[in-house]
Amino acid sequence: LPYIILKIYSRDLIYSILEPIFHSNDILAVKNCPVHHNEIGVFSFQHKMYILKLYHMGNTIKLIPFHVNATPIHIHPMSDFKCLGKVLGVVSE
Repeated sequence: LPYIILKIYSRDLIYSILEPIFHSNDILAVKNCPVHHNEIGVFSFQHKMYILKLYHMGNTIKLIPFHVNATPIHIHPMSDFKCLGKVLGVVSE
């Protein structure tokens, strides 16, 4: 599928890493394509899904939260990490 519609449900997830960009019950348009440095994407890491900004410079990969108090997630080369698509924006709030 070229596009995915994704609805955000988890209030705990929202407060910890997605605020102030995304909110509970937002519906996002996601394109099934690669995500590049400094773009927002949907990622699978260690059997959990994340909507975060990608930091990818050289061999360093991190998922960067939007909330200033949240800690970036460092991705190690041998970890179970997949990019599921690029977030195009909020379709509905």
